[in-house]
Amino acid sequence: MTLQTFDIILYSTLDCQLCEAVEERLQAENITYQYIDIIHDDALVDEYGWFIPVIKWQTEIFKSPLDLDDIIAKIRNK
Repeated sequence: MTLQTFDIILYSTLDCQLCEAVEERLQAENITYQYIDIIHDDALVDEYGWFIPVIKWQTEIFKSPLDLDDIIAKIRNK
């Protein structure tokens, strides 16, 4: 079953190993997300630069370090 949720945003950037690991896990779990590279937005760099990867889901924002098991459980049990 593919979870088709487009209200998940992954704030990330290139050359971020933690970000790549989160992307791989979300893909493995068939969770669709919007990828936003923070490098193109100074406000996002200021807000999330030290905390990437950051996942935004509904009204919640999860900053690194991420508990992906917990986050995925919340998404699935929405």
